[in-house]
Order: sequence, then C-alpha cells, then structure tokens
Amino acid sequence: MEKKWTRQDTCILLLIVLMTVVSTLLRRYNSYFAPELPGETEEQAAEGETQAPAVPAESPREKIARTAKELREKEKEEYLRSLEGDGVWKAFKERNYVLLGDSRFVGFSAYGFLEEDRVLADNGAVITKILDHLEEFKRLDPEEVYIAFGINDILTGIWPTPESYADEVLEEVTILREYAPDAAYCFSSILPAVGWALEENPVFEEVDAYNAAVRDMCARNNILYIDNTDLLTDPEADYQPDGIHLSIDFYPAWGANLMRSSCEAGIRTDRAPRQEQE
Repeated sequence: MEKKWTRQDTCILLLIVLMTVVSTLLRRYNSYFAPELPGETEEQAAEGETQAPAVPAESPREKIARTAKELREKEKEEYLRSLEGDGVWKAFKERNYVLLGDSRFVGFSAYGFLEEDRVLADNGAVITKILDHLEEFKRLDPEEVYIAFGINDILTGIWPTPESYADEVLEEVTILREYAPDAAYCFSSILPAVGWALEENPVFEEVDAYNAAVRDMCARNNILYIDNTDLLTDPEADYQPDGIHLSIDFYPAWGANLMRSSCEAGIRTDRAPRQEQE
C-alpha cells in the first residue's frame, strides 16, 4: 500500500531546505567578513593554508660580518680594476714578491718592468737552477713566490714524463719552503712554443701534458697554479721571431694575470711592514 504524503512530511522537507540555505549564507558570511590570519593571503585563508614562518631578523653581529664581507669584496673589485695599464707595476712594488724562472721571466726586469733584485731568473735555466738563488731568496724573505720554468726543462729531456717533472717542481718548492715556510707559492703555467720553434722541436707539443701534471700536483700541495692560456691571442704579437721568447708587449698582460690570480686566491701581501722591520 502506497504511503500518502502528509503535512508532517511537508514540514520536514521545508525544514531541511531552510537549514541548507542558512548554512550556505553562514559560509559566505565567514568568507567575506572573517578576519585573515597574519601573513596569509585571501586564497590561503579560504583554503586554510598558512605561510612558512618568517625569517628571523639579522642580528647585529651578523650584520657587521655581512657588511665587512661586502666591503672586502668591493675593495677586491677596485684592486683588480687598478691592475689595468701601468697599475700592475705599482701593485708589484707594493707586494713582497720574488720571481724565479728562466729567460721568459728575465724579461720582466730586462724590459724595466720589475726590480732586478727580485727577479731571480736566468737565460736557458731549468727548474733546478733555483738552488743557485737560495741565498738571495733567503735575504729577500718573500711572502709571494712566482715560479716559471718548463720550456727548457721539456727540451732537455731531463724529465721525460710530465709526472716526473711535476715531482721535481714539488721537490724544489719543498726546498724553498724551508727558507720561507709561510710564503705563498705560485706556479705560472708553461707558455707554449710557436712557429719555427715548434716545427723544429716536436717535443714542445707536450707542453699541455706537462702543464696538466703540474696543475694536479699543485692542487694536492697548496701551490697556486696560474693558467696563462687565455693570454696568448696573437702569436706574431705575443712572441719574438724565435717562437719561444716573448715580446715586450706581452709582459703587462702576463704581470696582471699573476697579480690578479693571486689576489683572487686571497694572496696579497704588503712589503712596507717588512721594510720597516729591517
């Protein structure tokens, strides 16, 4: 028997509809008029999401450290810019350095760029020639030591493999460290031979391999390896006709690379205090 629709059923239905309408109105009221929580967007408030906690305020000590770092970086940038042109030679005069090398390094003093007594270099020298300059080295008591050998070392065949030569470089630096243990040691990469010199001496094709071995050794023994590869842009302009020795115009770029690379590595000494002590 089918149940008849009564007045009571109608009342119940109307009550359900009324409750639904009221509930909808309340939700809309809350979404429009309820206050947002601090740090929330409208979308986050509607979805009940919250943002990540705010970053703690910088402490005075942290602010001082950050400011000091920014000042150091600014000073470093200004110093690197000062190495342009003749500024590089002023930088050398301010720093307590020594150059040890072969005829290529001789050019720094021979062309009048650097002080002769701080360029301990010889024509035709190999790296063991360092031992002949130990007394001068000790007297100068340098804090920055720049080493540039290799072209004669490869040509003579005394060190037939790149690894054997890298071992010899380390042995020489170890001896120097006995005289200046706190100095920074930097090896200037071997500049290649070009033109006639390369054609007549195919062994010079091994320069890259010797550089790679020395670079790896330097990385293991706290020696700064200074790469000069990008400096050589025009063989005719950078080299003398023999294809081995460098033109006078190349030295400012080479000197700037030595100063720039050491500065970027945190090596920058001041000669003045040492002179005052003497």
